[in-house]
Amino acid sequence: MSLIKLFAIGLGLMGFIFLLQGLGLTASLWPSFMDNDLRWSLVGIVAMVAALLLWQRKA
Repeated sequence: MSLIKLFAIGLGLMGFIFLLQGLGLTASLWPSFMDNDLRWSLVGIVAMVAALLLWQRKA
């Protein structure tokens, strides 16, 4: 697996966690300053889209 694919996987997971925290779905598991802040959800969505674009990129 290429380095760009590994980076895309990490970026996608980070974006997913940011999305969940921004929506407040992880507040009961661990408190964060990102809870219930829709700006962090948008950052997560942008990160996941970027990860999908990187995944499709040819090495």
